[in-house]
Formats: sequence, C-alpha cells, structure tokens
Amino acid sequence: MKELNSMTNLAGKKCLIDTNILVAYINQRHHLHLNAKKLFQRILNQKFKPVLSSQNLLELTAVLVHAFKISPQEAIKDVEIFTNDPTFEIIYPNLNVFNKFINLMKEKISIHTVDAFLIATALGNGVEIIITADKQFKQVKEITTELLI
Repeated sequence: MKELNSMTNLAGKKCLIDTNILVAYINQRHHLHLNAKKLFQRILNQKFKPVLSSQNLLELTAVLVHAFKISPQEAIKDVEIFTNDPTFEIIYPNLNVFNKFINLMKEKISIHTVDAFLIATALGNGVEIIITADKQFKQVKEITTELLI
C-alpha cells in the first residue's frame, strides 16, 4: 500500500473514491481537505478514471444529513456535484457482487460489512484501486488500496 502522494502510475485505471474522501473534499475544515482538493485536481487533469458507487453516494448523503446536520435537500445538492459530473463513473451492484461479498466475508479480515460490500461492488465493476483514508481496506488483497493522508 502506498500513500497517495507517492503513487506511481494511475493513468487509465479505474479508481473508486471512498466516501471519506468525498467528505474531506466537501468539508473545508476536514484535516484531509487540502489533500482531497489535490486529488480532485488530478481527476480534472484526467490522470485516472474516477469511480463512485451507489453505496458511496448513499453514505455521503447520510453523513451530510446526520453528522453535519444539513437538510436532505442540501445534501442532495452536494451529492449532485458528483452525479452530474460526467467525469465520474457511477457503478452499481451487479449479479456477481453478492458472491464476491460472501467470499470477502469468509476471509479472516476485520473490515466493516458495508465496506466489504463496497469492495465487492468495485471488484464486480472492474475497479482496480480504491482511494481512501481508511487503513482497514489494505487487508483486502483483491484490490489495491491507496491512502490519502
């Protein structure tokens, strides 16, 4: 696992942006905000193919409404920043995802169930890398984890 600042070549690779990175980008007071802004600049410069999942978008909405106490209508406006941008590919669970999820859960890893389903969705949609601030993802060998720190 490498830190995002020392990543090698992501060109052309599908990279899932984890929810914690989206939150850091939106929240200017977040300790990773500047790093998240740099990541999004790389996205604008088309350095890699950014991917979001339906789960990310649902989780982002929940965080904005429940943790940041903004209205659901305002939260949706923030989510639409990503969904209305054609730069981002939005992925969804497909028929293979549940089997991948079951296999991940059978492994002896301590990862949150929701995160295991997110990884299964990513793998089922050909995502090669997840960019996150969550070190727990490094336990999953089937996907490369890049930490934004």
